[in-house]
Amino acid sequence: MSQYTSAEYANMHFIYGFCNGNANRAAALYQERYPNIRHPDYRVFIQVHNLLCEGRLRGTGLSGASEGRPQRHSVFVGVIDTGVKSVEVLELVEEDPSTSISQISRRTGIPKKSVHRILKRHQLYPYHYQMFQTLMPRYGAFRVTFCQIMLRKIIKRRSKFFRENFMDR
Repeated sequence: MSQYTSAEYANMHFIYGFCNGNANRAAALYQERYPNIRHPDYRVFIQVHNLLCEGRLRGTGLSGASEGRPQRHSVFVGVIDTGVKSVEVLELVEEDPSTSISQISRRTGIPKKSVHRILKRHQLYPYHYQMFQTLMPRYGAFRVTFCQIMLRKIIKRRSKFFRENFMDR
C-alpha cells in the first residue's frame, strides 16, 4: 500500500464509514470530493479500515510509527511522552547507574514496566554488577587437561558420566 498522509487516511476512513463499508462507493465519493489529489483504489479503503481496526496503520500510533503488533499503553504514557517523568528517571540513573528498576519505580511512583520502557527508549538497559573470574593465559593448560579428562569419561561411560555430573541428587 503506497504511503498517504495521515489526513488522507483519515478522509478515506471517514468516507468509507459514511458509505457504510461499501468500498466501491467510497472510492467514487472520494474521487468526487477530492478531485485534485490522487485517488486510491477501492481496496485501499478496505485495507485502511482493517489496519486501523488492528492498530497497525503506519504513522498513526502514539510515537508516530505503529507497525507490527498493537501495543498496550499504560496510564503513564501521556506523562512520559511529555518528558516530565522520563527526566526524573534518567536523572536517577545518572546519579547511580547500578540502581535497579524496582528502586526507581519505588522512588518515582512510576510502574516498573514504564521505567523499563523509558530506559529502553533512551537506549539504556538495567545495569547489574556481575562477578566473573579473570581468565589468565596460564590457565589454558589446566582447561585443556580438564576437558580431556571429561571427554575420556564421556566416551568411557556415557550414562554414568551424566548421572554423576549433571543430575540433581
